[in-house]
Amino acid sequence: MLKGSLREFKTPDILQLIASQAKTGVLTIEHFNETISIGFKKGFIVAALKNKNNEAEKINSYILASQKIDRETYDNIIEEHKVSGIDIYELLIKEKILSENDIRDIIQFKIQEIMDNSMQWQEGTYNFQPHVAIYTDSKIKVSINTQGLILESIRRIDEWPRINKEFPDSRIVLKKVIYTINTDEVGPEENIIFNLIDNNRSIEDLIRLSGLGRFKTFSAIYNLYFMNLIDKLPRIKRKNKAKLSFDFSILLNIVKASIIIIIVILVDLGIRSITSSSIKSISFYDSPHTYSYRKRIIENSLKIYFIDHEEYPNNLEKLAKSNLLNKTIIKDFIYKCNKTDYILE
Repeated sequence: MLKGSLREFKTPDILQLIASQAKTGVLTIEHFNETISIGFKKGFIVAALKNKNNEAEKINSYILASQKIDRETYDNIIEEHKVSGIDIYELLIKEKILSENDIRDIIQFKIQEIMDNSMQWQEGTYNFQPHVAIYTDSKIKVSINTQGLILESIRRIDEWPRINKEFPDSRIVLKKVIYTINTDEVGPEENIIFNLIDNNRSIEDLIRLSGLGRFKTFSAIYNLYFMNLIDKLPRIKRKNKAKLSFDFSILLNIVKASIIIIIVILVDLGIRSITSSSIKSISFYDSPHTYSYRKRIIENSLKIYFIDHEEYPNNLEKLAKSNLLNKTIIKDFIYKCNKTDYILE
């Protein structure tokens, strides 16, 4: 039986071995609270299932995510399914909402999304059970070349680091730099994403609305960003519920910064007092521990300044004048910035 740890044998290697030996069965990979099951038939991938916290992720969510039907139509089909007991796919085909090929596309879309997820796992266990199957009752079958799917997933993994460097958080909200683009100069996926950006939607919203899946959405955003067609808004999108606590969080940050400043000043006075009455010691501001402490104060003050002004100050003197910290704290620091980022050393 094929089983072991992902530390010793990575997901692409496991898939390649199963494909090369034309195995039939189910590969299960466990990673913390997530489990995926991949069904094989003679080495080809025919199904995939994802569980998180012991709850199976339903294909229904992928039907909506694919953007092949709208929410109202989807809700009507679900209601009819509950009343009649007829399979959702059968209802979609019967009502001529989707064709069999449309549903195969959705299944393949689901499998690719699950594979992308599993390919990034470095920790976990795997277990291949031969001659078993998942989704045995499904009337619509798919068969995907495993090698091609592995290559596509690896290509995506290689591109993730540069995308993640610019867009590490799916809560980032995007804005258009220009309001119309030449559709011939960008790809179809970039067109879809550009048309969905409204200065209010987060990347997570765009993933849900575009039907492109996680990787293709991020990739299209990255391309538009480096073509200077879109930009990041400085604030992370907040839910309406958070508005009441927003002012409180600013106040809390100011209080924290003030306490830290008072502690530093008191420690500074104590050290100066000891120095004057005893042997020479290291200067307070030359101490590595105090340097990191002061740096943290400056960074916290910069965050508060950014929340208030939606940009960083041009220099640290301007930060000190805003009464967020004492001018002595910024001594000997090198600071460079643009409106949405900074370097402090």
